[in-house]
Amino acid sequence: MLASTFPLLLWTDGFSYRQPAWTAISRCRDSAGHPGQRHRAFSLFFLTREVIDEVSLRVSARQVELDRARATAPIVREVSLARTASVSESLRDWALNESDPLLTTQGLDTLERFRELFDDRSYFFVIDRSGNYYSNDGSFAPKERLRYSLSLQAPLDQWYFLTRAKPGQCHLNPDHDRVLNVTKLWINCMIRDHGKVVAMVGTGIDLTRFIRESMQASVPDATNLFIDHHGAIQVHPDQSKITLRALTVPLDSSSTIFKLLDSQQDAQTVRQMIERLKKEAGKKGAGKSESRFLQIDGRRHLISLSYIEDLGWFAVSLMDLENRLSDRLRQLSLLLLGAILLTVVAVLLAFNRLVLSRVRKLDQAVREFTENPDRQLSLAWQPEADEIGRLQIQFSRMAESVREQTSNLERLVERRTRELEMLATTDELTGIANRRFFLRRLVEEMKRCGRYHDSLAVILLDVDYFKQVNDTHGHEAGDRVLNAIAQILQAGIRETDLVARYGGEEFTVLLIAADEGKVRAKAEQIRRAVQEMQIALPSVGSIQVTVSLGAAVYRIDQGRDPDALLRAADEALYQAKREGRNRVAMANFSSTQ
Repeated sequence: MLASTFPLLLWTDGFSYRQPAWTAISRCRDSAGHPGQRHRAFSLFFLTREVIDEVSLRVSARQVELDRARATAPIVREVSLARTASVSESLRDWALNESDPLLTTQGLDTLERFRELFDDRSYFFVIDRSGNYYSNDGSFAPKERLRYSLSLQAPLDQWYFLTRAKPGQCHLNPDHDRVLNVTKLWINCMIRDHGKVVAMVGTGIDLTRFIRESMQASVPDATNLFIDHHGAIQVHPDQSKITLRALTVPLDSSSTIFKLLDSQQDAQTVRQMIERLKKEAGKKGAGKSESRFLQIDGRRHLISLSYIEDLGWFAVSLMDLENRLSDRLRQLSLLLLGAILLTVVAVLLAFNRLVLSRVRKLDQAVREFTENPDRQLSLAWQPEADEIGRLQIQFSRMAESVREQTSNLERLVERRTRELEMLATTDELTGIANRRFFLRRLVEEMKRCGRYHDSLAVILLDVDYFKQVNDTHGHEAGDRVLNAIAQILQAGIRETDLVARYGGEEFTVLLIAADEGKVRAKAEQIRRAVQEMQIALPSVGSIQVTVSLGAAVYRIDQGRDPDALLRAADEALYQAKREGRNRVAMANFSSTQ
């Protein structure tokens, strides 16, 4: 109701908003003739101040939501990509076995694919066991991407060991790169194996460009910044106020938001706001902002805080109310002197139509967008050339930009995820399933057999004298042999069966619902097909190879141990080799093996 009386309450005898309350009241007392007028001036001043405060809080809260969404969207996007990279199986496998050249190649290829997605077109990757630091910004050859090794004794490397000791998956750290002479916001995401940190992957955001493009406030006399849980300034339009190397700098010597405030009481108020927002994080309805009036450099400011859970930071908006409101209040006071003769009802209706209804509609649009970003906004009124109109325009543009960026990011992540899954389950040389995928499928099929009392069989086959093929004709000839055998195996199975490269020159076939007779027949068919196959080589025309096969049949009454089944098939394979190769041997598999 106080906000509805705003036009009438602006009559303060031309008071400047920045004047202290008692100074304004003294002016009324000097020009007034009796106490009744002084009391009315006293009441009008404080009611006007209260109305302005309430309107400022309402409008600034919406402005903070708009600026926060616009500023956090680029960081959230990069954190999401870095978090996706941190669960990559190829990077984890490389970190566990760094000396494997194939895993190294696959890991570097995965990092390059993510580098193309990162906005900075750069990445870094640290292997915990060796401390080796890999990075690329598009200008390094594969052999040059190993830059150096981190040391626990090196002061400049402490960021890694301090971040590694933190809980959680991803952390952000602003720092200045002395080599490149750029200030960046680094995104560090841990890669874990069974809960243990084995590597770290991430990227950087150029703070100078980010501040220029995303951090500028959309209204005059306002400043947007980010702080951490301790109040240390992480991002600020004035880079001299940013706490660089926040992981290694003591809090009492860092740049904090508390040092901007005039009083310890205001500092304590901000600390309480931070603690409340942290406590409410993750609860239903969380994510809202809190606003208070504080003094900065002797001037009254409106401060608004909101917690960004995805980043672990707080978005802060500081608005200088005196600069923004004092000149406008003077003009409005003169213009509204003539309007005092209007009836209260007419004024209330006009104010409700011009301000409150528009603020309510914008407030409703913000809530709709917060609950469902994909929903089309319904703003029936036309934007006008004032603050609320500009808020509506900026909000509509921001909503469309966030919606488009989110859609593009989801498509990119979905496509990259499919590619990474293909790399993780397919043999690179032959194009058939790899060993990891075969073992996972074998476990699933054995569980299915348990449910439906079915049977399955495993055939292991090995190329006879394969080393002689490589030694005589070269590894390219060996690759041709493996590809040819893979094609024969793939062409000779049903849709329910599976062919995989088990390792080196070994292949495996998983047959579903097959008894011992069918398995032996299928194995003989494969053996004959390979024996009769002519493999063309550019240098010698063609060659022939043979294979030895070992098969084992599994039934539900034999338990559910895939290792025992594979051992039985492997023993049968070696039996075939001992008996002269180019033959099939059947295992006598049982649950006791």
